Amino acid sequence: MKKSIAADELKSFAIITFILYDKYIRWLKGGESMKTIDLFSQGLNDFSSLQKEDLSNVFILHGIVHWFMDEFDLGQQVFRDYLSESNPSLAISLTPKELILDAYERHLFVDESIWLSMLKDRYRPDCTEPVEAKVQRITRYYVPAFESMIEALEN
Repeated sequence: MKKSIAADELKSFAIITFILYDKYIRWLKGGESMKTIDLFSQGLNDFSSLQKEDLSNVFILHGIVHWFMDEFDLGQQVFRDYLSESNPSLAISLTPKELILDAYERHLFVDESIWLSMLKDRYRPDCTEPVEAKVQRITRYYVPAFESMIEALEN
């Protein structure tokens, strides 16, 4: 029996929705005790399950782009948390770009050009660019940058 395309797309959409909802629920249950770095790490684990899905499906591709946006925001918050340990008033007042530049100065694991490219993709998305190109950039450059940040912070 052959499945309809709509059923496959609906299944893919349900998987993405579940992953994002699960991330939100884990955050709610964690409350104040759950650190941003833990949420960030869990987000990277969620991405590995997204990569196992059908990457020719447009719903999966858009889910990966939205996952990236959430993960980038959490990465910014991780930077802010680490900066607030030494200078709480500065951590609150920095723009996202200034935060990346400060993280670059404090931590050598941050590749400034990649993080600034992420910033551009996060806050000024190009709606004319094919989603496949965005996903390729996310998987090739951004995910390894996220992973190296986690690795450096946990050591």
